[in-house]
Amino acid sequence: SSQSMTPTSLILGFSCTKAITATLAHLLVQEYKFLQYDDYVYEIWDDFCPTATIPSGLAVALDLSEEEAQKRWTWKRQITLRHILQHQAGFGMALPHVLTIQKLASSEECIRAMEYSPTNEEATLLPTSEPGSKTEYHFFSFGWLVAGVVCAAYDKNKKMDSTNNDNNNTGVRSTTTFKQVYEDVLEKKLSCETIRWGFNPCGVETATTKNQHQLLLAQVQPSSGLNNTSVFLQKQREMQAMGEEGKSDNEALRTIMSSTNNNDLSFLSSFRGKEFLLDPRIWNCNDMLKANVPSAGGRFSARGLAQFYHDLSTFKILDSTTMELATTLSATTTADSSPFLQGMTSLMSTTQKNKKLRIKPGGQKSIVSGFGLGYQVFPLSDGDYCFGHAGVGGSIGLHHKKSGLSIAIMTNIHGGPETFLKFVNIIRE
Repeated sequence: SSQSMTPTSLILGFSCTKAITATLAHLLVQEYKFLQYDDYVYEIWDDFCPTATIPSGLAVALDLSEEEAQKRWTWKRQITLRHILQHQAGFGMALPHVLTIQKLASSEECIRAMEYSPTNEEATLLPTSEPGSKTEYHFFSFGWLVAGVVCAAYDKNKKMDSTNNDNNNTGVRSTTTFKQVYEDVLEKKLSCETIRWGFNPCGVETATTKNQHQLLLAQVQPSSGLNNTSVFLQKQREMQAMGEEGKSDNEALRTIMSSTNNNDLSFLSSFRGKEFLLDPRIWNCNDMLKANVPSAGGRFSARGLAQFYHDLSTFKILDSTTMELATTLSATTTADSSPFLQGMTSLMSTTQKNKKLRIKPGGQKSIVSGFGLGYQVFPLSDGDYCFGHAGVGGSIGLHHKKSGLSIAIMTNIHGGPETFLKFVNIIRE
């Protein structure tokens, strides 16, 4: 971009957005009592998994055995808000069956893709692992799952209040949008400084916001592994359609992926037909500038995001009890289960992490990050820690417990973590 970076420039934060989405869920639990962490999602979100028994014909529609389909349907009925916030719902790589840029830009359409539809059974999404059994980074689905629960709970409570009838809270389809819930519940808790310095988790309408913050478009490093992978997968799909698939495709792709420090190609199958998701340039089009993507679409200034974490740490948004629960390390991920889409989030050496987390010799040794409830938690030493969330490309917002310092780094790139790592070393010291 020819635009100059300023302290209040709004930059795409990618997964930094997840922390704001999680905060909204915590507020509903804490103050509005719309839901609890261990409530089954299907009890709140009617169309998520509406029947105890699997619908007849669903196994055939999904090309699964009856036994496998029933098992995974049962798993979906077992999912709680806690599972989602800990990235343990079993939907790590889940994407809508049919996805376009226009659909991705609508949180409501993507939320509906998480539901069961009797008229579109082949598009039904089911978990791939039992809830709570595995921590797998939910790179896009985290936002849609949290937003679906939040909107359904909020909408039901509004209807209960309007009828004053506690028995009139079933069979209701949510008509409330995620942005409406954010504005009604969380935005009003933010300090004036957070809003003034630039904080737009639900996207923006124009190139400048109501506070006249300049919007910088997401930039792509020429060596971006994600961008190269997107181009390669699209070309590979074209070659397959023409019967010209090369024998060395996987070797070529591994060479491209080496720039992301990720050699596991298995997760790429989720992007077949949706390769555009790996091309960061999509976030510069008009649809995506205005997009509400609860996992990855927030536009923040560094100062605005840092001020948000100051608001959190000083209990302006959540009380001390909720903050303690939300930022206590409760789930860990490994490099194998957490592809490069998670971003660079390691704030210490493997040796330090193993010692802190008391990992036994011969056990898991490649911990990338830990999760509380929706926030990434970075244990340091002697009980000290940071909490926050990073995004692909190196942007991060976090709060350092011991010093009381809230920090945000916004990088207007998509790819290599080299710049971010320089700041990480400063934070560690």
